This record gives sequence, C-alpha cells and structure tokens, in this order.
Amino acid sequence: MGFLIYHNFQFGHFPLKAQDEVWGTDGYTMAPEQVMPNGSAEQIKDGYMISGRWGYATGIQHSDRMLITAPTKMTDGTTQMRRFYVPVATMTVLQTRDVVAMKATGRHDVILENAFVPSYRSILVEDMRETRAKGLAHNTGAIWRMPLLSYMVMACAGPVVGAAEALLEIVTEVMKVKVGAYSGDKQQGLMSQKIRVARLAMELDATIRLWEGHIQDLWDQVKNNDTPSRERHAGIRAVTAHVVKKCYDIIDELARCVGSGSFYADSPIQRFHHDMSSLSTHALFEYDHASNIYGATRVGLALPTNAMI
Repeated sequence: MGFLIYHNFQFGHFPLKAQDEVWGTDGYTMAPEQVMPNGSAEQIKDGYMISGRWGYATGIQHSDRMLITAPTKMTDGTTQMRRFYVPVATMTVLQTRDVVAMKATGRHDVILENAFVPSYRSILVEDMRETRAKGLAHNTGAIWRMPLLSYMVMACAGPVVGAAEALLEIVTEVMKVKVGAYSGDKQQGLMSQKIRVARLAMELDATIRLWEGHIQDLWDQVKNNDTPSRERHAGIRAVTAHVVKKCYDIIDELARCVGSGSFYADSPIQRFHHDMSSLSTHALFEYDHASNIYGATRVGLALPTNAMI
C-alpha cells in the first residue's frame, strides 16, 4: 500500500488529461511501478510503441494500471528516459513471485508486446525528478513540491518502522510470562532481558524521531517554497536507509530473544521477522549506496547528474 500511495503521487506530474483519466472515477488509482528502465519504446505519431519485460510489479494483482520506464527513441534521433502508464489488462502477468517472505505483495513480472501508448500517458523522467513536469501546474499545494524520490523513500520506510514498533510490543508482552526452558528463570526478572528491552526501546525511539524529524524538516521546506538542494536529497536517502537498517536490526534482535517459539508458522513474530528481512533488502534502502552518495556531499564531492536521489 505504501508503494501504491506513492505511485498515485506520480500521476500528479502527468498531463491533466492523464490525471483526469486515472483519478476521474474513484479519485485514486492502483498502479504498480517499475522505475528501473527496461524494454524499449519508440515515438510515433500521437504516441509511442512499447515492448519489454519489467519485474517486481508490486501490487499487480490488485491494480488497474502500471507505470513502467523505458529508454525511448524519439523521432529526432535522440533517446529519452520516459515513464509511461498502461492498463494492466493489456499486459501479460507472469507468476514469478515464489518467495519465503512478503508473499502478499504479488511482485510478479509483466510483459508488454508492441503496445501503443498515447502521448499524454508519457512523461520525461528527468522532468519528474526535477519537479518541473507540466502536470504540476494544476497541482500547486506544498505536497507537490516534495522531491520525487525523497517522498518515496520516506513514505515506504513506514512498514519497517511500524513492524519494529509492533514487535517491541509483542516481545515485551512475551517477556512478562516467558520462562526459560532449561534454566526455569522468569525472563521478566532477568536483568539482562530488562536491559535489552530498555535498550531496544530507546534505540527505536531515537530512530523514529530521526525519521520523523527529517520528514518534518522537509515538509517545512516545501511549505515555505524553499527548494531542497540535491545534497538534501542525498541526505534524505541516506537517513531513510539508516532508519530501515536500524529498525531491522532491532526486529532481528527482538525476534531472537524470544527463542524458538517465535518461529512457529502462526506466530506474528516470525512473519514480521521474515517480511522485514525481505523488505529491508529493497534497492531503495541499500545502505552502502545511499551512504556513499551522502558521504560524497559531506566531503565536498560533486554528485553525478544521474544519481538516484
């Protein structure tokens, strides 16, 4: 749901005709997206011809449209990176989601073959990234001045933060009644367990405050018509990757301190543990990559023009 909400945000950058089409009936649309370019597109009269295969279509089983990205050969001979949306009914959905975690997301691969896409269903990726897309002329509120990827990463970290909060609550309740299988010790009375729970609670609180603080700072910037710098974009990506990494470390330790009982199939502990282990590996949250980019800004290096920030 976090990704599908963010993808609705993208449609506000498309031409007004596209916005009316996707939002005209319900006020929202359910649309997976693949930001990584694949396939190929060619500009023709009144639109584009597209073919290709795209992976990780999160939410495809519940959706009516899909956003895809493809290198596009233009009529003037140049190649542009463009984003398109197409009806899911025109795509072939492959059953490729055979995983041990995050099963319900239905992140299957999709195929499109020689499909015509009208011009108004396309937008230049660079225009979206630089918040200069024509569709924004019709959406003038502060939310639309949010940097595209900053909005995405901060919003999509929510499930990991929420899972850590939930697991802390669950494990704390378990500790009130758990007795060591061999020692017979009541975990509630062990100093080591009390210190662990206190430490993890404080670490989680600090992590959430870091995340929410940066969200608030960015919101204050766009409300004041202050355009966030590219260095700020890089910082947000790094902070979000740090938050996800830290939350997963907390989740992992909480799950392990409960013992083997946490691995029963009907235990919510194992579900949170497995699902967040999977989600934390998402490319958006790649810690080394995000930190490397952010670190470069801190030591005075110029950011690449194509940096995913």
